[in-house]
Amino acid sequence: MSEGNTTEELANAIKEETPATTEAEKPKEPTIMEKLAALKELRKKGPLSLSQELQASRLQKKITAQERQKKAQRKMFETYFLEPQKKRHEKLMKRVGVVREQIGRADFKMLRDIFTVNTPEQKDETGKVIQAASSRVNYEGLLLEAANVIAMQREGRIEAGLRKRTTGRSSDRKAHRSLIKFLHDRTAEEAARAASK
Repeated sequence: MSEGNTTEELANAIKEETPATTEAEKPKEPTIMEKLAALKELRKKGPLSLSQELQASRLQKKITAQERQKKAQRKMFETYFLEPQKKRHEKLMKRVGVVREQIGRADFKMLRDIFTVNTPEQKDETGKVIQAASSRVNYEGLLLEAANVIAMQREGRIEAGLRKRTTGRSSDRKAHRSLIKFLHDRTAEEAARAASK
């Protein structure tokens, strides 16, 4: 007899000795609410014994503690996640409003259309709608591109003679020149890429 067979026989013997308990055979532990409901039913029938009254008060204290803990967790979630998220969104929307006034509503609408991501509705095999169609505006990208639009509008005013090129600090003029150069290079690259296709 080989060694592998003996270990298999030992494992089978152990399995035969230990009775297999299924999930149905295991007694289900009642929840705190079920225990409290049972004690309330007993109280309706007649006065409870001292031990039952103590058990009921302990269960009530446990339930109160659990509710207090859930409330504290909810408050913590709101304080450390929802409120900062709300403040970030308010700050972002304030910046979006300022940019809308700076670049003009027509240009802003064009940018918003570019940065809107449309998600079509999703259906399962039976044709039932799992997820409704939605659209979301990428405001972070919109603000980055709006800075480029502002620079191009400034350059247009300079070329039209409505603004002097020497207006503003030297660092601002240098940043403006480098941004305009970057935008012209990007436009030229896109044009070359489109021509090569």
